[in-house]
Amino acid sequence: MKTSKTPIAQPYAFDQSAEHKSADDSDLSKYLKQIAYWVGQVLFEFNRLETALTAVIGERINGANVRGYEYVFLTGLAYAQKVELLQRISRYQITFINPETRQTELRKKTDDIIAELKALGVIRNAIIHSDYYSLDRNGFIRKEIRFGESDTQEQWVKITRDDLVENLSRISAATRSIEEFDEEVYF
Repeated sequence: MKTSKTPIAQPYAFDQSAEHKSADDSDLSKYLKQIAYWVGQVLFEFNRLETALTAVIGERINGANVRGYEYVFLTGLAYAQKVELLQRISRYQITFINPETRQTELRKKTDDIIAELKALGVIRNAIIHSDYYSLDRNGFIRKEIRFGESDTQEQWVKITRDDLVENLSRISAATRSIEEFDEEVYF
């Protein structure tokens, strides 16, 4: 997904930035029809990923695939918090449960999986929280507005059908990875 950052014009400047002029209604309608299905698929697969993540953590906490008190705790956590918790639990198990001969390899795999889970969280947030009705003539939509100490910027992202399909594949692969890796680390 391509991104763009544009400083927000002063309040007295009434015209849109030249870089992000609004698309016409027919282009917006066509765009929404092209991506709506794929946005939904990304949401479904991401929820599957988060469910798998919760199950892996729950099993590690309780030592069994039983919904116990660990789910009271886990269902209250945001995705990013679950990823952080998985990282801490994995590091503990790598260090104290696995033999030293496997620890370096397992740490590398853990770091790779955690990095991918974090990246997918950022992508998911961009896909789910962007303002699709802000489509500009260049195919960008407003992702968010960031307030800094000295300026304010609109962050724009170009989300295409191809981007969504690619990220759908990444999410599915990450789901398989955490399930497979869980079996390798926690035996």
